[in-house]
Amino acid sequence: MPDGFHWVDIESELTVMAQVRAALRGRKVSAYREVGVKDGYALVFVSERKEEAGTPADDFWSAYSIALDTGKVDLLLSGYEFNFHPWIGHATGELPIDYAYCREDCEGGSLFTTFYLLPKVGWRARWNPGYEYEKGHPIPGVRTDCGEPTGGVDVSPSVFAVFNQEEGGYQVGRWCRTSEVILDHKEGDQDIYKIDPATGKPLLAITDEVLRYSVDPATGKDKEEKLTGAAAREWESRLCLVIPVAAELSWGRDTELCRTFRKAVPDKMIQ
Repeated sequence: MPDGFHWVDIESELTVMAQVRAALRGRKVSAYREVGVKDGYALVFVSERKEEAGTPADDFWSAYSIALDTGKVDLLLSGYEFNFHPWIGHATGELPIDYAYCREDCEGGSLFTTFYLLPKVGWRARWNPGYEYEKGHPIPGVRTDCGEPTGGVDVSPSVFAVFNQEEGGYQVGRWCRTSEVILDHKEGDQDIYKIDPATGKPLLAITDEVLRYSVDPATGKDKEEKLTGAAAREWESRLCLVIPVAAELSWGRDTELCRTFRKAVPDKMIQ
C-alpha cells in the first residue's frame, strides 16, 4: 500500500463520506463498497443492485476517482465480480483487480487492470484504450482469457501471470494458442479439409498470440508488446515457470501449453 493512502471507515469518517456522496449525487448507487484516499483524491468503489439481480454477486460495480476539494468525478471502469489483489508496483503503489465486463449471457471475458494515482490529476486505470462495453461503461484492462471457440477454430485455455521486476515495477503476460483446420477445397456446399497422412486427422494451422504488458519506468506510461520469435519463446517460458506476484495472479500453468516447459524444468520454479 502506498505511503499516505488509507481505506476510509465509511461509518465513522463522516466528512470524507459527505464529500464523496455529494460528488456522486444523481448517479445510481445502491451501496458504497470501498473508499480509499491519498493526497486529496478518493478512489471509490460503488455497486448498483439492478432489478434482475438475484444475489449481491450480480451487482454492477463502478470505480470512480473523486477530487475531494473540487468534487470533480472521473468514472474509471464498470463491470461485475470485482476481485481485489495485494498492492504491486513501485513502492507498492498500484491496486490490481480482475473483473468481468459483462454478465454470463454475453461473449465477454475477464480483464485485469491496476489503479494508480497520477499526481495532481487523480486515480487512473492501466491499459485504457478508451473502449466502452456500452455508453458510460468503460472497460480498461488486459484480457486474461483467450475467448471462445468459433467455427473450425479451437482456442486453448490462456496462460496468464503477473510478475515483479527487479527495478520495482511489474509485468503482465498472456499466451493464447488457436488451432484452425486447413481448408483443402469445397465440394458443393461441403468443406473438405487437408488430412495428415500419418494420422488420418485434419491438418491444423497453429497460431500463438504472446503479449507482454508493463509500465515504462521513464515515463510511467502503459506499454503493450506483441512478441514473436525468440522473444515470444522466452516469455512463454517465463509465464510457465517464473514465480508470480501472487498465486491468485496466475493461471493456466497446468495446461498443455506449459507442459513442454515443465518437462524441461521438472518440479522447479524460477525466482
